[in-house]
Parts: sequence; C-alpha cells; structure tokens
Amino acid sequence: MKILFTTAYIGKEGYYDWFKFQCPEPFRLTAPSVLHAGLRFINANLPQIEILEFPTWHQYISKLAEGWDVVGFSFYTHETNKIVEMADYARKSGISTLWGGNYGAINPFLDGLFDRVFTGYAEWELADVLGVKIDRLLHPSMIVPMGIRTLPFRVQNMGAIQTLRGCPMKCVFCQTPAFAPKPETVPLESLDEILRHYKSRGIDWIAVADESFGIVQDHMEKFLELVNHYGFYWAVMTKADIALKHLDTWNQTRFMGCGIGMESLHRDYLDSWRKNQTWDSALTLRERLFETNRYFWGYYIIGHEKATYESTLEEIEVMAGLELGVMQVTILTPFTNTPLWDDLDSKYGIFEKDWSKFDTKHLVWNHPHMTADQLHKLRWYASIRHNNPKAFGKFIWRIYNNYASHLKSHAKALKLVSSFPIKANLYRGTR
Repeated sequence: MKILFTTAYIGKEGYYDWFKFQCPEPFRLTAPSVLHAGLRFINANLPQIEILEFPTWHQYISKLAEGWDVVGFSFYTHETNKIVEMADYARKSGISTLWGGNYGAINPFLDGLFDRVFTGYAEWELADVLGVKIDRLLHPSMIVPMGIRTLPFRVQNMGAIQTLRGCPMKCVFCQTPAFAPKPETVPLESLDEILRHYKSRGIDWIAVADESFGIVQDHMEKFLELVNHYGFYWAVMTKADIALKHLDTWNQTRFMGCGIGMESLHRDYLDSWRKNQTWDSALTLRERLFETNRYFWGYYIIGHEKATYESTLEEIEVMAGLELGVMQVTILTPFTNTPLWDDLDSKYGIFEKDWSKFDTKHLVWNHPHMTADQLHKLRWYASIRHNNPKAFGKFIWRIYNNYASHLKSHAKALKLVSSFPIKANLYRGTR
C-alpha cells in the first residue's frame, strides 16, 4: 500500500513563524515552522509512509500525481480551510482513501471529510493497519533553524526533543485531554540515540517540547543524566509548580530557562480554566530563574469573559512592569472537543465560521464586553509591551551570562556563542 502523509500547504505568507506574530519588527528572532513533529515520528517508525512537510500548492499537486493508495492529512484547526481544499483536490485526482490526524482532524464539523480519523499519537494504530510491528518507538531528528530578522543567515540550530507525549492536565481551553490525555514516555534508548545524533550535527542546545516535562520524575532524571553526559544546554516547557519542584535538580545541569503557561494574573480566571496554578507560583519561579541568569518565557491569554478593554489594558501594564521576560500573548479561543467550546457557545455563541481565524489571534465568539477589533489591538499592544527590543536584549543578555556562568568565563561564553552561526550554516538540514 502506497501512503503519503502531508501537512497543510503554505501560501504566499510563507512558513508560519511564531516570532513574526509576537515581536515588533525589524529586530526579532525567527524560527520558521519547516518541520512537523507528528509526521516525523510516524516516518521514523513507519518509513514506508512517505511524508510531505509544508509544501507549496504546486509541490503538493506534483506529489499527488505520483499516485497513492492513501493520502493522510495532519493539521491544526486554523489550517482546516487549506486541508478541505487539499482533500477535495485529492478526491478529484482519483485518490480513493483519505485519512486525517492531529488536533484539527478531531473536529466534529469535519464529519465525512476523511475515510478514517486517527486520534492521538498514531504510530501503533498505523502499524496495526499496515500489519507491521514497532519494537521500540524511535525519536526522529527535528533540527529547528533559528535566525535574527535582520541577518541573512542562521544564527543557531536547535534540536527539538520530546521525552513524553500527551498531558494529564484538564485545562478547559486545551484539546489535549480529548487528543492524548495519557502521557506516554519516549524510550530512553531512543532519547540517547537522538541526543548522539544532535551532537554529531554540531548542536549545543536542545528544546524539550513536552507539554508537562517533569511529571514522570524517574524518566526525567534519567533523561537529564543523558543531557549532562553529552553536555547539552537545554530549555523546557512545563507548569510552574512542576518546575519549582525540580528546579534544584535542573540547576545542576546546563539548564537555560523554561516556558510557563501563566495564562492570567487573576485567580478566578485561572480557576475557571481549571489551570490548577497560582500567579504566585509563576512569579516565584520567575524570581528564582532570574537569580541564576535563566530565562522565563510566559504564555498569557487575554479575553476572559469577565474582562473589559480597560481592565485588560491595566493588566498588560501590570505585567509589563514586572518585566517577566518574553511573553506569548493570545486571545481566548474555544476549540472543538473542549469544555471551553461548550461553555462559551452556550452562553454567548461562537460566531466565526472561518476556521483560519481559530489561531488564537482572533476573537471568534461573542465576547460580552469587547469587540474583535479591540481584542486584536490589545493582543498586539501586549506583544509590543512585552517583546520590545529592550526586553529582547535582556533575554539575550541573560542567556549569555548563563553560558558564562557554566563556562566560568565571559570570553569562553563569547567563543561558544560565536560558534553557533558557523555550525548552523555548515549544516543547514533539519534532520
């Protein structure tokens, strides 16, 4: 059986880049989304499935012309319009079987678009369909090119890694409880293999892309032994209380900082989202990280149903005054298969029919106190207040001082940082 899995195609806007939507021009980081973790895992474990990552429309139709028994689509909700277009073209081209996967595919409004939908991480289910066996889950290579907007070359390659997939938390705005509610660890042997591979590619820094790194303590500790063994600098995304619990252990490694879902400084907002986290824990973590020159990266949501334009402006100024570090600011967005969707739809109604607007940058429901235009302006203003050149400079300076602390020399730190662009441009692949 000849199978192709693809992502949504990219249009004139080019590759998605988180920094483009969160940081003022022109001096900002760049990290274009040129790879797809889910498809990379599938291809690493089931190499008979060919993958196509973020093709142009022309590349997609050219690949489709090679003839396939099955074409599968992996996508997020905001990519739905493109996937519908791609699926329609595939049907008209004579492809008899279409499959769907990832968070976008579990949308009940897409019933009938695919012949089969895979929910969760699907390597094992796909292996059963193909009649093959996976002895051990392999970790794919996922090298992320980093740049600075004004420079014409890569400044660093970063190795992305997942030590576990899935999350047991019950945040009402998140689709993971419907998609992969049971965390499953990636085998340590596979993590050792990918770390050795990254080392061979000249990578110095790895980004742990787990949703809740540290919830499986024994596995985390053994992974960090490997990280120490190979001498990687590393950063992570997790919850504040988990980070505080393990911070002393992490500080004994080349730990650089972490991303935390702060979401709001209002306790009642956090409680209504079942965040099970306090604002104080996030501030405590920020203080402890800054004491040792480690960075704090916050994720923040505006647009709670109780919020007004004035209260949100005040909130943004309070946050900016705390100098928390780099912040990702999003608009509260209900996704299908979440309690938030049911709640907001029943109370106020979800008016938006254009799935491309479900990207956390647009208001898609009838907010009782703010218009879509007001929230759009507030999100952009918050990004400017938090991610301006001064904040960016402090972020970079904190990282540099962390290198110097580990190496016990600012000169050695400068030599290390200077080597990053050389290594990144000697190896320009993503595998």
